Amino acid sequence: MVSDCLYDADKFRWGLDNFTQTVWHLAESQNLSTRELIDRFPWGMTGIARIRETFRSAVGRQYGPDIIDVGIEIGKEVYQYLVQIYGNE
Repeated sequence: MVSDCLYDADKFRWGLDNFTQTVWHLAESQNLSTRELIDRFPWGMTGIARIRETFRSAVGRQYGPDIIDVGIEIGKEVYQYLVQIYGNE
């Protein structure tokens, strides 16, 4: 049970937290340019979508997909913004 909860807790961060914190920390730590970030974004979004059905605990299965869906919607908006503002660089 503890293992399942820890697994799910790690996956919850791919919701809203991903686009307020995680993506930017990863991009900074890897010294990604805006172009590199834009180029990698679709691949990352595909990975987040795959997580949606992997929750293990009852609570994770109940709330996890919705959390991931929120993250995906935010990610789409962030991606569109990045492409609109920086896409031609």
